Amino acid sequence: MPQTDKKTVFSGRPTAVAAVSKRLRAKITLITKRLANSKRFLLLYMIFSLVVLVGTAVVWSYLGARLQQSNADQLSDPLLFSSPATFHGATFPAQHSFLLKWPVFYLIKLAGYSTVSFVVATMGVAITTVLLFAGVLYRIDRRPLIFGTLCLALASCLLLVPAQPYAGGLLPVNMAMVTTRNLEYILYIFSLIFVARQPKFNSWRFWVAVILLGLVCASDRLFLDISIGGALMATIVYGMRKRWNLVSLSVNWLFVGIMAGAIALGALWVIDGAQVTHVAGQSGTSPYAAVHTVKGLVLAGGYAISDLFTNFGANPAYDGTVVRQIPHLAQHRILSASGISYLINASILLYGLYICSRFLLAGLLKKRARTIKPSTPFRLTNMMIWTSLAAIGVFMVSNHDYAVDSRYLTISLFTVFIALSAYASRKRLQPTKLLMIAILLCIGMGAAAPQLLSIQRSGQQALAGINDRNNLIARALATHRTTIVVGDYWRVLPIQVIAHNQPAVAAFPLQNCTEPRTVLSSEKWQPNLHDRKFAYLESFDKSLTDFPQCDQAQITKFFGPPNATELIAGTLEHPIERLLFYDQGIHNRVAGATISTIAPITLDDLPHTSCPVPTVMNIVAHEDDDILFMNPDTSHELQIGHCVRTVYMTAGDDGQDRGYWLSRQRASETAYSAMIGNKEPWVERVVRLNSHEFITVANPHGNDQVSLIFVHLPDGNLSGQGFGSTHAESLAGLYKNKIKTMHSVDDQSVYTSEELTSALNDLMITYQPTAIHTQSEFHGTQFTDHSDHEAVGLYVNKAYALYEQQQYEGQVTVPIKYYVGYPVRQFPVNLTQDQIKEKIAIFLQYSMFDGAVCHSVQQCTHTDTYNGYLQRQYQNPN
Repeated sequence: MPQTDKKTVFSGRPTAVAAVSKRLRAKITLITKRLANSKRFLLLYMIFSLVVLVGTAVVWSYLGARLQQSNADQLSDPLLFSSPATFHGATFPAQHSFLLKWPVFYLIKLAGYSTVSFVVATMGVAITTVLLFAGVLYRIDRRPLIFGTLCLALASCLLLVPAQPYAGGLLPVNMAMVTTRNLEYILYIFSLIFVARQPKFNSWRFWVAVILLGLVCASDRLFLDISIGGALMATIVYGMRKRWNLVSLSVNWLFVGIMAGAIALGALWVIDGAQVTHVAGQSGTSPYAAVHTVKGLVLAGGYAISDLFTNFGANPAYDGTVVRQIPHLAQHRILSASGISYLINASILLYGLYICSRFLLAGLLKKRARTIKPSTPFRLTNMMIWTSLAAIGVFMVSNHDYAVDSRYLTISLFTVFIALSAYASRKRLQPTKLLMIAILLCIGMGAAAPQLLSIQRSGQQALAGINDRNNLIARALATHRTTIVVGDYWRVLPIQVIAHNQPAVAAFPLQNCTEPRTVLSSEKWQPNLHDRKFAYLESFDKSLTDFPQCDQAQITKFFGPPNATELIAGTLEHPIERLLFYDQGIHNRVAGATISTIAPITLDDLPHTSCPVPTVMNIVAHEDDDILFMNPDTSHELQIGHCVRTVYMTAGDDGQDRGYWLSRQRASETAYSAMIGNKEPWVERVVRLNSHEFITVANPHGNDQVSLIFVHLPDGNLSGQGFGSTHAESLAGLYKNKIKTMHSVDDQSVYTSEELTSALNDLMITYQPTAIHTQSEFHGTQFTDHSDHEAVGLYVNKAYALYEQQQYEGQVTVPIKYYVGYPVRQFPVNLTQDQIKEKIAIFLQYSMFDGAVCHSVQQCTHTDTYNGYLQRQYQNPN
């Protein structure tokens, strides 16, 4: 084919494509013009945009509220409104008193301190902020296409602003927390709107601006700094450029700011002086040190740029806390499905900064000033720009080189969108472009969903451990009947809220290892601990809070030795967190205080092991077996002055959680206190038998007649099948070699069958009993016994034989008795009415801590099972 023919053929193709493209563009333009002229479409578009804005606000505010539900900074202010006395004794920091939100805090108090009330309050303030700001944008430009597109752009940005600076970070980034800035921004913008209208001194608008700004500054001192700073910079720069109309505006703004600051300081001074409550540090300095080096200034500038992107949901490496991590994080997220969302939001930010620069230059350059009418939106935009510049300046010079501090630049988000709206209000924008932008924004928001869920998942996983520990602590406090928890502010306040539906727990927040916290606390939260029962939360986990790691010697020097310790996380020898119980208050000496009640001790160090009178050793399966099946013998031994050492082989957990088996431990102590007539608290020590075997030994304070030994093996269930929660382990299974090892329910100990026998033998050697009481292997004709009862009797037989052989060379000199368990009901009643009455009274002391048994004389006597146990006591007849 000739060369000219080829050119003809191939030159026709792009011409045809171009023609089709041109017709398509024309058709799209025609459709968009028709839509732009359709009032119904415009109304639907505006409604759709608002629905998207509010809908996304509901999503990110809910997710953020869920992440922040255990944030002490969110909990403290509402908790300070819990009672008039608490509020009167409270101390709010003047830097951020949140005066504006005091009504919100009171509403949370009225609704009850629950997850629901905090989530609803958080969503309420966040959505209100978004809607009011949308109202500001609508006032600037009411054209549906412009307004609707700006709403979609705002929704896109807010959707990817993270709730936390990094997974598990305790400080907020977005506006989804009651005690962070959200409504304050809107009130600040409203005050500037009144200033932008250039009211005279005697105008009501002037004083509304002063009062609104004063309320914001009283609520958060940052707004005073950035308002006066922005006004001062604008006055100087416009004065140098001889832009006298803008100088007038800036001076007016500065004057409003100064008066608002005076009102704010005066209001806080009156509140403090009138002793309504306390406001600390009204003239306080910033908690951030000033930057003194060029390197520090450059670093702060880098963080400022990064945090600007974070506030627009445009920073794919927002959680990069190490510089070398940032490129990898950014690349990973940009190349993910959500990458388009970050790029769209970055485009919004960069274009918004370009528009802001045009407004700024328009105010500075005379040629551009002639082309711009100094309208209210123009003046408002310029004041917001100077406010943002002041915020960036404060950020950079006050050493805010932390990823968590991006919230100090959130004002820039509002500035950019006001600038975009003001700029658009002066332009005739093509409907086609606006609708294409809207479609792109919707696609971006859809693509952001995976990243939003990923952020939420990461935050929940990071906080799961500490939330689980808070729940464990709340349950432990309820079990121990302790109403005051002392410790890290960031931990004890969430624990107080978690325990709200349990017996009331009061938080005593500390600012260091021993001193009460002075701000965001109340004198009502600081009772005299010298005569109050309390628990000290000792934590060795430094991953989340700034609370110092406290030395054990430092704690015991100030508070004295605790009478009991409960491990919350970690191991007994390498704890991550534990509770120290002071049932008698500070420095009330516990028996044998020189012997540790915190760290594990050995059997050789264990006090109260020798007894000058006969010693009975009870060895039973569960915490109520001795009371049900060995009484009134046990009560009689105690009454005549004998020593009693009772060993509980299992935790009696019944497959339930830690709280239940700990409560049964408390129940046994309470029952023995009733039997010996001792109301003193119990002193508990952890004893190490060997490297992987630990037991808890409890003695009544000041009384060496009784020792309770808890081995904490899992309940084996009725037939020895065990429970799923404890991996189907049982004493019966261990004895019959169906399992090789058995683990304690607290995951601190593990025993083989031989080691368990040896442990029992060690206890016999330590306590030197003159009589041993245990449970029988009796098989009833009507009632089947519990597998644990029978297995305990079998293990005691093995340990007893070993003990006799070691101590007495095979001569049987220590009597042993075997008591019938569940089958005791098939025998006749053999206790007197007085014995039955006494036995029931003791059991009811036990039942105060065990929810699975009868709890009154009527219940116990009208329940066949318990009535059968409480009226009888039999030894094995075989």
